[in-house]
Amino acid sequence: MIQNAILRQIRETLFCPETGLIYDYVTSRDPARRFAHLPCRAEVEANLPNPCGWGTGMEDCAINAGTLLDTLWRIGGDPLWAAHLVDGLERCITLHGRDGFVARGFSVRAPEMCYSNSSRDQLTLAVYGLWRVLRFFPAVPDSTREKAAGLLRLIAADCRAHVTRENHFNLLRLDGREALVSKMWECDDHEALRLPMVYAAAFAATGEREWFEEAKRFLAPGIEQSCRMRNRDSWWDLPIAQMQFSLLLLRECGFFPEAEAKLDQLLAGTGVFGVEHLAATLSEAEQFPGTWGTLNENWRRCRFSLHQDSISDNGFCVAWQGSLYATPVFPLSYLVPNTLLRRLGCSLAIMAAGHQVLPDELRHRLEKVLSKIDFSRCGGDGTVKLLHGLVTAKVSCNTEDMFIKERMHHEELSAACFGANL
Repeated sequence: MIQNAILRQIRETLFCPETGLIYDYVTSRDPARRFAHLPCRAEVEANLPNPCGWGTGMEDCAINAGTLLDTLWRIGGDPLWAAHLVDGLERCITLHGRDGFVARGFSVRAPEMCYSNSSRDQLTLAVYGLWRVLRFFPAVPDSTREKAAGLLRLIAADCRAHVTRENHFNLLRLDGREALVSKMWECDDHEALRLPMVYAAAFAATGEREWFEEAKRFLAPGIEQSCRMRNRDSWWDLPIAQMQFSLLLLRECGFFPEAEAKLDQLLAGTGVFGVEHLAATLSEAEQFPGTWGTLNENWRRCRFSLHQDSISDNGFCVAWQGSLYATPVFPLSYLVPNTLLRRLGCSLAIMAAGHQVLPDELRHRLEKVLSKIDFSRCGGDGTVKLLHGLVTAKVSCNTEDMFIKERMHHEELSAACFGANL
């Protein structure tokens, strides 16, 4: 089954039991060398090649963990693996010394080091995944649910401390300077509900009224701004998928009945466009002439480009907040297929969150494309989003049945690898 093959690729290729994290890509088929490209201590300490760790293979560990946690509870997946993913998120949220700051990831080669710049999207998926574990994954150990609740409170407390008018509503970097892609308020329309989402999750985790009041304070203006969004002008699959996560949490938590109609309207409107985007991406995938399983290269050997947002308005400074934001440019032989898998998955998830049904014609075309891919050869995390989209949109009518044998296999692996530590 396609879903089983993808789940195995994530577990055996991208996931590292030592850190509990799912990395962005591997550069070798040798299990002992698959993460050799990850940054060393000196590179992380120097924020090379940029303070986000963009392109290094550990920029989206928090996003991947949250996405997979949302996938696992939907399929009744391995609770021990889910617990280990929460342990990985705990590492990202506490190990750096600023409790509640969601680091993007930690390198296998320097397991106590992380880059200084997180992002609004890393935080969104960490919160969403932890909330799903807390509320919808009864099979995980009680200690894991307690840990998830504590982490949600830490994240909310960090936001309250740092996301202030004085800081331009920015999460800030670990060095205390303003961070790129980290504004939580007075931001773009599709980002306007991230902050109330964080506080609503903390209220769900703790029952402490202060977090409910914080969520209420930002919710109404956030909804009003979100309603101004024009899908075609704002479209990019990852941020819009993360907008849907914030909408879903605020809608499903049950704390804001007065806002549910508007939230449903926003979900439905974006969901319709998700179907259109899926159709366009599927056409690209059908015409893709290359190999789906090409591995990425060592980022140090790639050419680099400067991140546009880090260049001053007059074009005469590229050291934004004292740091260079240079990003490796991946070879198209890897980038194109991995991006197509990610876009297919995000489009499916966006569509499903808006309660749109996948048309039969698109379903058959999608299954035909995916049936030709040997997912065991794929080396990138586009598969994480693809699996999430397939499960969320219920592309296969017997999704639950097809995971039974695979779940047993992964439970055996879990017990052998790290079950005793839970």
